[in-house]
Amino acid sequence: MSKMDWHSVSVYQFQQLEQLKTDDNFEAIVKVVAILYNLTEKQVDAMPMNEFNKKCKEIEFIYKEQLPSKTCKYIKANGNVYRFIPDIREIRVGGTGRYITTKYFQRDVVQNLHRIAASMVMPQKKSWFGYRDLKYQDQDHDIYAEDLLSASIVEVYGMVVFFCKVYLNWMDNSKDYLESLLKAAKMSQSESEKVVNDLWTLMAGSIKQQLLPNTKE
Repeated sequence: MSKMDWHSVSVYQFQQLEQLKTDDNFEAIVKVVAILYNLTEKQVDAMPMNEFNKKCKEIEFIYKEQLPSKTCKYIKANGNVYRFIPDIREIRVGGTGRYITTKYFQRDVVQNLHRIAASMVMPQKKSWFGYRDLKYQDQDHDIYAEDLLSASIVEVYGMVVFFCKVYLNWMDNSKDYLESLLKAAKMSQSESEKVVNDLWTLMAGSIKQQLLPNTKE
């Protein structure tokens, strides 16, 4: 077995670990070992102490190393391949109706990371000339999200962080444009400015507080 590190941790495992971030007692360590080795807590409890100590040594990176972020062109998840779309303009064309929904940022970014990431990828099919895009099916968003639960947290985290930085920049530079659209919809200037400012504050604040800072202090 190769050395375990952050690249070995899936999105789903990371979500489980994140729920234990404030616990450092023995019971929490047992849960961490169970999560990372895909075992039950009973199986961990039944381990000989020397084996348990060995596994604890192997997962020290969880407590000592910061979560890195890596932006990849392709992400493999649950036997499928997805292409990361770094350009927000590409995501918003084609009538797919995909977007980063504010409800996920309003709740918990980490626990909804796979759902957010599923809006930033394009499913792929292997061909003689490499991978090619399949049509993004809106109704399959949850299927894509479920696949991404098994992807490396390093790759998915890196993808979402990169995209959100681009998104924040786009939001900041698009205020005037958004206001003009709202005015065209017969909304007053003061009302349109309030809507745009509220949207920017919600999205920017949620992203910066929940995602952009590294997850480990």
